Amino acid sequence: MQTYGIEIESYGLNENELENAIVRAGGQWLGMFGYHGGRQGTASGGHHDAGRDYSNPVWRAEGDSTINNTSGRGFGHEVVSPILHGVHGLDRMVRVMTEMRRAGAEVNRSCGLHITLGINSCSARMQRMSISSQRRIIGRIAEAYHYFQGAFNQL
Repeated sequence: MQTYGIEIESYGLNENELENAIVRAGGQWLGMFGYHGGRQGTASGGHHDAGRDYSNPVWRAEGDSTINNTSGRGFGHEVVSPILHGVHGLDRMVRVMTEMRRAGAEVNRSCGLHITLGINSCSARMQRMSISSQRRIIGRIAEAYHYFQGAFNQL
């Protein structure tokens, strides 16, 4: 089954509002962290893949000062998913985004949606490949992304 993770960049919510949105969507809240760094909030926990109870996935957020917060409330943040799986993961993702929007999260051109795909779960063929073959394929994917980056950014 395909695995993936997402990072949702938005602004206008505080930590409590983010937590409430995640919990309403059926997720478990880990807390607020500094941008790719240390813990800021009050809940205990580790990284976004901690606690792999896929029936109740653990979500977290990081402050992101690169986001242009034009709302005058809350702050720029990046909501980081746990490892998601298949259609069930897509359903979780949509529920989280819906609840964030209902809570007042906003987006503008400074925001993005980052998607990380797990390659080991893509196919049995990939799992049978040597590390050097996997690196070569990943390199080709990176080159294709670089070449088409403008088109991806327009999406």
